[in-house]
Amino acid sequence: MAKLPFAVYNEIYGTIKRKNQLFHSVYINKETGNVEIRIDYLNTMSDTVVSDIYFDFLNSFIAQLKLPADFFKLKTLNIFSTIKPLYKDVSEGVLVELSFLTKTAVNIQIKRRKSKVDIREEVYHKAGEAAVSGLIDIYRIALQWHIKENIFSELLIPGNSGKVSTKDINEAVLKNCIFPDDFYFLRNKIFQYLQK
Repeated sequence: MAKLPFAVYNEIYGTIKRKNQLFHSVYINKETGNVEIRIDYLNTMSDTVVSDIYFDFLNSFIAQLKLPADFFKLKTLNIFSTIKPLYKDVSEGVLVELSFLTKTAVNIQIKRRKSKVDIREEVYHKAGEAAVSGLIDIYRIALQWHIKENIFSELLIPGNSGKVSTKDINEAVLKNCIFPDDFYFLRNKIFQYLQK
C-alpha cells in the first residue's frame, strides 16, 4: 500500500473558493428625481475594492447612457449633516463605530461591533466627551438596529478626517440588509435626519 503524502501532518486546513454574484443597480426615483447608485459587496472586501467597484460600475453606466462625465458629480446628495443628529439621538440604534477629531486635533476611532454596546453609553466615552465639553468633530459613524431576529442591520456613514473641513459625504453603506424592508428602513433614516 502506498503512503499518503499527507501522513506527516497532524492537521490539514483547506479553503473553499466560490464565486459570488453581486448585483449592482441604479435606482431612479421618478417622484423626487433622486438617483441612487447601489453597489452590492461582500463584508470581506476592503474599502478600496468597494470604491473601485463603485467607480467601475458608475463609469460603465455613464458610458452606456452617453451621459456627461460629471453628470453625477453635479447632483450628489451631501449627507454629512446627518452625522451629528444621529449621534445625539440616543434612541436611534446602537452606536458601534465613531471617528472624530478633538479641538486639539487628536484623531479618535472607536469600534464596538462585537460587544453590541452603545458607544454613547460607555463610561469612558461619556467622561472623555465631558472633558472636552462635547466639542468633537465627528466624521464617521455606524449604527446598528436589531430589525429581525439575529440580524443587526447597519448604517455606516464612512467619512475620513478630511471631511471635517469639507463637510461633504455623499455615500452611505447599508450592511446586513437581508430583505428590502431592511434596506429601506436604513435608507429612510438618512432622509429622516437630513430634515433635522
